[in-house]
Amino acid sequence: MIRIFISHAWTESRAYERFVSVLNDVLGGESWADVSIPESRKLDLNRAHLSEEERRMEMLEVALAKAEALLADPHLPGVSQRIVYRGGEGVEVPTRGSVLADRARIIRELEDAAHEAAVGAGKAGPGRDPKGSYRAMQLYPDLAFSIEKRLRSADVAFVLITPLLNYRDWVNFEVAVCARLRTAAIGVRMGETMSANYRIDCAQIIECGHEEVRAVLGAFKEFRPRG
Repeated sequence: MIRIFISHAWTESRAYERFVSVLNDVLGGESWADVSIPESRKLDLNRAHLSEEERRMEMLEVALAKAEALLADPHLPGVSQRIVYRGGEGVEVPTRGSVLADRARIIRELEDAAHEAAVGAGKAGPGRDPKGSYRAMQLYPDLAFSIEKRLRSADVAFVLITPLLNYRDWVNFEVAVCARLRTAAIGVRMGETMSANYRIDCAQIIECGHEEVRAVLGAFKEFRPRG
C-alpha cells in the first residue's frame, strides 16, 4: 500500500476530490492510504493575527466555497443567464454561467488581496518567501507537528497546483519538510492556473492525468495498479 500526502487549498476541495478520483482509478480505493490533513482539522485562525487583507481573503474564501457548492449542484441551470418573474418583477437566478463568472471574479479578487497581504508583510512574491511558513509554524505548532508526522509516514506528496496555492504559506512548509525528509514532492497542474506563475521546489510537475500519475507511482515498489 502506498501512503500519499495531498497538499491542497481547503477552499478548493473540488480539485482535491478530482485528484482522489484519479488515484482511485489508478490504484483502487484499497491500494493507497490518504495521510493528508483532513478538512475537519482546518485551521481555526486566531483573528488577532490577521491583517486587513487576510480578513478580506477569509471573506472571499467563504464566497468561493459557496460558488463551488453551487457548481456541484446537478440542478444548476446550464445557461449563462436566467430570469424568473416573481410578483411581476424579473429576478435573476444563479446559473452555471453566472456562477462561473462570479467564481472567476472571486479568484481574481483573492489573488489581488493575497498580493497586497504579501507586499504588506514584506514578501518578495507568492511562493518565494519561507518566512510565511515559519510564521504559520510558530502560530500553530500543533498543526505543524501533525503535518510533519504525516509527511514522515508518506511515500510521496502531491501538491495540487490551483489558483490560490501561490499564496498558501503552509504549502511552502510542507514542501520544505519533504525536502528535509527526502520525500518526493510532485506538483500536479489542475488545469486552472499558469504553472509559470508558481514558484515552489517540487521534484517534478505533471498534469492531472491517469497516465502521468501512474508513471510517477510506478517508481514505488508498493505500486499495485488497479485491475
